[in-house]
Amino acid sequence: MCFAFGEPEYEVDDNLAIIERETVDKVQAILDGLNGDEMERLLEMLKKKKPD
Repeated sequence: MCFAFGEPEYEVDDNLAIIERETVDKVQAILDGLNGDEMERLLEMLKKKKPD
């Protein structure tokens, strides 16, 4: 749909906030570069910040 109207690609998060595709690609590249221990630490940090 974005392409059809000449708009940049984007995605939305669970709160329907717009996330530009370039940002998503950069985050994915960072996550792809994490090893198992780093990924576990990141997941633990995210769990601690999760609102109740």
